Amino acid sequence: MPDIDVDSKTYLHGNHVSVNQDSSNVIFDVDVANNAVKLTMNKLSANFYTDSFRAHEWIFVATGHAEVKMDTVNIGMGLSFTTQTLADGHVVPAVNAVDVLVDINRDDIDIKIWGNIWSDFASAFEIFFKSTVVGLIQDTVKDTLTTTVPDFLNTELATMDGSFTIPDTEHWFLDWTTPEAAIVTSTSFELGAKGIMWDDIKGEAEWATDFADMPYKVTTESAQFQAYLSDVSIDSLMGSFLEVGSIAGWMYGDQLPSAAGNRTLTAGMLDTALPGFSAKYGAETIVDVHGACTDLHGFSSSEADQDVTVYGTANLQFWPRFNGTTELAVEMNVIDI
Repeated sequence: MPDIDVDSKTYLHGNHVSVNQDSSNVIFDVDVANNAVKLTMNKLSANFYTDSFRAHEWIFVATGHAEVKMDTVNIGMGLSFTTQTLADGHVVPAVNAVDVLVDINRDDIDIKIWGNIWSDFASAFEIFFKSTVVGLIQDTVKDTLTTTVPDFLNTELATMDGSFTIPDTEHWFLDWTTPEAAIVTSTSFELGAKGIMWDDIKGEAEWATDFADMPYKVTTESAQFQAYLSDVSIDSLMGSFLEVGSIAGWMYGDQLPSAAGNRTLTAGMLDTALPGFSAKYGAETIVDVHGACTDLHGFSSSEADQDVTVYGTANLQFWPRFNGTTELAVEMNVIDI
């Protein structure tokens, strides 16, 4: 808290307040009219300390330090949800303070004073504290809750610019911009975000980023927590991942999985699909295959059919082993499998 200077001869310096709270006196509520969530803390125990005071009255001077225990303090505030549009056009959440409450019971205060004081000073200090200092504490806390807290939160949200880097990556991002403000109802808190994943190699423009028309909550569902993802979000996840990562690997002809019947992939086995393969490399030549997924798209799901569909393109390379070496014999793309 700021220093309190009545005049050059009477002051309280080094002022600070600490608060203790019993969790049983914390109330979480909603204010639907203000689209806000509220937190109220009743019967707080707060301590006021002044490291150094000085008082002057006629020929008397009092100096020392003081501690004041305030046993009935009620503090509450609500955060009303809206949006803010940044300079680059991104829309992100924002909050305003509503329902701010700061109330100190002046009749439930215990004052302790140490130092050089005269006999009537304690009574005078009590009057001064209850009339002036309590008002200053209430005004300071109220200003903090009304202005400082929302300003800090809004600045932090704006600094993030509506996106963050996917952990353990350098070029992969999630667009969490919120074209619409969060919604507070009497039974739920609802928030929608674009949910587009993208990379800074190709950019976000390749993905449709219109805010999807989707439900926040389906009242016929019993689940307390509900989350809905659009097909565009899933497509962006799969497609952008392939731009920063890979789904690829080798299948070695003499190390096929047991599900393949413990067989060995040879050139002769590929003649039907690749005519003339065994004629060039020999029917018993072992063939290794390298596969890489180069595209994933078209995600869809059906609750009625209980299935999920996605299309992908795979690049396949066939590497026969012959004459103590190997070479790329055939390369093909299998599209929309």
